[in-house]
Amino acid sequence: MEKIKTFIIDLENPLGVYYLGQVVRGEIILELDTPVKIREIRISFRGEAYVDWPSSSNPNDKTSGPKKGGFRLPTDDHYSASEEYFNRTIPLFGKGRGEGEHNILPVGRYTFPFDFGLPDALPSSFEGPWGYVRYFINSTLDRPNSFNINYKRPFTLIAPLDLNSQRNVLHSTTNRGSKRMCCLCCKSGPVSGTIHLDRIGFVPGEEININAEIQNLSSFDCDVWAILEMKTIYFSTSRKVPTIANGIKNQLKRKPSEDKISEVLVFQPKNGARMKTVKTRKLRKEVAKITHPGVDGGKSVVWKESGLVIPPVPPSFLEGCNIIDIRYFLKLVVKTIGLSSNLEIPIEIIIGTVPLRPQSVVHGCLPVTPSTPPISATLSVPSLDSYDQPPSYSESVLGKNDITDESDDEHTDGQLKFAPFYTYFSKTQPTDTENAPKDS
Repeated sequence: MEKIKTFIIDLENPLGVYYLGQVVRGEIILELDTPVKIREIRISFRGEAYVDWPSSSNPNDKTSGPKKGGFRLPTDDHYSASEEYFNRTIPLFGKGRGEGEHNILPVGRYTFPFDFGLPDALPSSFEGPWGYVRYFINSTLDRPNSFNINYKRPFTLIAPLDLNSQRNVLHSTTNRGSKRMCCLCCKSGPVSGTIHLDRIGFVPGEEININAEIQNLSSFDCDVWAILEMKTIYFSTSRKVPTIANGIKNQLKRKPSEDKISEVLVFQPKNGARMKTVKTRKLRKEVAKITHPGVDGGKSVVWKESGLVIPPVPPSFLEGCNIIDIRYFLKLVVKTIGLSSNLEIPIEIIIGTVPLRPQSVVHGCLPVTPSTPPISATLSVPSLDSYDQPPSYSESVLGKNDITDESDDEHTDGQLKFAPFYTYFSKTQPTDTENAPKDS
């Protein structure tokens, strides 16, 4: 009986973080304990975006939505859309290289090197409950008289969003709001708040200095906090009614903490020139929070220079992807009582991957220079000569997703749960942060 000890993909960059135009290099490692008949060894590189959600509007409906194993019930209809950025297969041994279909490899260890140049225009990696932008490598050991063996290796692609090329990121912004609390038949005085930011452009690892004032003219004490909220907008281009025999493209599992919201965007949505959209789905997620002692009834408080640290998250807008949009809001929240909802005062901010240059922050204006320096295929990070430290890379705060799809089976191995890594600028890194990969 043939015995395959090892069949894996080993990347030259172990963290698996790449930028536009870089070359993904590595090798397939094959170790055999017995001679093995091989038709072909091949490797595939794929980049794609996909969204999919059930038509059911009930967030607690456990019977709708993606199923384990990638199948839906016959009554489940769903909205979906997809984009393909690249899909290339390269034979490394055997039939595809003119070496015949009946090759026998003796016992031993074998390596098959590969490289693949990434395109210059791609969206950043993203994994969400209803969709993703995903890049991965799949290697296949094709055997003539047995099942194929596959190994899947996802990787992170970062498309730079340079804050120095974004308009208005250095502008200070203020927003105000008020709400009158109501408890059954008793009305109370209003609660009002003001939130101010010195700028609206940040990168993960930076602190947002929050300046706020809360006036509580009611007779009730109110809790106060601020959150960084991520809003993801999914765009579908079709509605389908599958059967049990037709597996959906991917397993996308919704997290119960995420609900639909409606927001007024400061920055215009980028879907003006999109393909025809059948339906959109909007989800929000709290990714960071900071609390304040609160404000007593009939009192006012000033919340000054409180720092909320931005966790590792994907960049705003997800430029280059036409079916997923990402926005971030800093919200001042005042807890109210009775039938009233909480007072929420939002300011939309931009989260980029390249921070503002020090002179920009000091002088309060953008320098007249090219936006993002060209990134060589041999570099692992953007050119950041004006900063003391290059970025580190930390796993997304959104957590890992199951990345298996309809092409995977029980003979597929590899990294089947995956979370992208994002740039992180801070002297103190999160505990799960990896060091930046070295330039190659």
